[in-house]
Amino acid sequence: MAGKVCFEIQGGPIIQEVPFTINNDTVHDVMNTAYELLDSPKPRKLIYQLQYFGTLGNMVVMINGTYATMSGLSSLDPGAGPIYYWALLVNGSLANEGIDSQKVTDGDKVLFELHRYDPDIHANTHVESFHRALVNY
Repeated sequence: MAGKVCFEIQGGPIIQEVPFTINNDTVHDVMNTAYELLDSPKPRKLIYQLQYFGTLGNMVVMINGTYATMSGLSSLDPGAGPIYYWALLVNGSLANEGIDSQKVTDGDKVLFELHRYDPDIHANTHVESFHRALVNY
């Protein structure tokens, strides 16, 4: 059985129908399919970089040349700026899981937005989980 997901990057490409096999596919699986769909014609329209965090899985650290900024994590740097993460939203809500765990279903809308970290807004989401992992790294 197959389904389709809308995949969007803030300020970037939108693919209205990314096909996937309904087999417990995750957002990471959809990203890989979108990557292949956007590969042609050249130049590539979707480039992303991940960083692996053990049991938390992969964190998106760059999409199309825009990096999450984590310089503010260093308490030794008084001039450190704010911290930004690529936040995953599914059907308009911040995901509780990361890309390796968040399942997709037919008709879902998957969106990545660059968010300034806010402990109140990101409480109990994948952004908070990765933030805690980075602070304790």
